[in-house]
Amino acid sequence: MDELREKTMLALSLNPSKPLSIHLTDLARILPITLRNIELNGLTASASISADALEWGSSIVPKILSKPDVLLAADCVYFEPAFPLLLQTMQELMDPETVCYFCFKKRRRADMNFVKMARKIFELKDVEDDPEKGVWGREGVHLYVLAQSLVYEEKECFMQN
Repeated sequence: MDELREKTMLALSLNPSKPLSIHLTDLARILPITLRNIELNGLTASASISADALEWGSSIVPKILSKPDVLLAADCVYFEPAFPLLLQTMQELMDPETVCYFCFKKRRRADMNFVKMARKIFELKDVEDDPEKGVWGREGVHLYVLAQSLVYEEKECFMQN
């Protein structure tokens, strides 16, 4: 994925192991764990990684000055009352040039309500071409690519690379 090396990325609830240029966010109470994970992965000297608290539905952290090229959202679907707040935050973070890679493990039937809600706002595409899909699919993991509706067709060439 060399094409991602030149992109600005923002991760929602993602613990890094090999970051590029990434701004991590999580709940304020989880931020110490996120910062510790950055340290444990030997990334403290890196200028390409930072972390801030971000409560979904609240105003965007001032450090997030520009819309990211790539938004990573991992395991954010776990509390149904927070789905509208998560979607609101994603809308604020994304612009027509942003591509979001979104994955979650389905734990409850209600988790799929997030996908129904997201389809009303974004174009969603199931990731079908991953050779490991059979493995993570059996575990109830869902992986989507989200984009704003107006430029979805233009993004397909990027999504397929």
